[in-house]
Amino acid sequence: VHRALSLENFVISYERQQEGGMQRKLRVIDFGMSSTVRRSRACVSGKPSYQAPELHSERTCDAFLTDAFALGVSLYAALTKDYPWLST
Repeated sequence: VHRALSLENFVISYERQQEGGMQRKLRVIDFGMSSTVRRSRACVSGKPSYQAPELHSERTCDAFLTDAFALGVSLYAALTKDYPWLST
């Protein structure tokens, strides 16, 4: 799991193809907070605007699902040029 997905951690790169064209690739960067542990408790990580609400509870949360939440916020922000809420 990445644990810190945000718009700043996505990079678009271009690769030259054999046919002479260019292909865009979306890359994820900054794996400094990544982990192989899927379930955790009281492990708040990432930027506040991208954090899933369950990160702030006492229950065990699924890190894959919190990454999916952050990905959704990132897609929303990229498409609308705004966050889904006014404040965190």
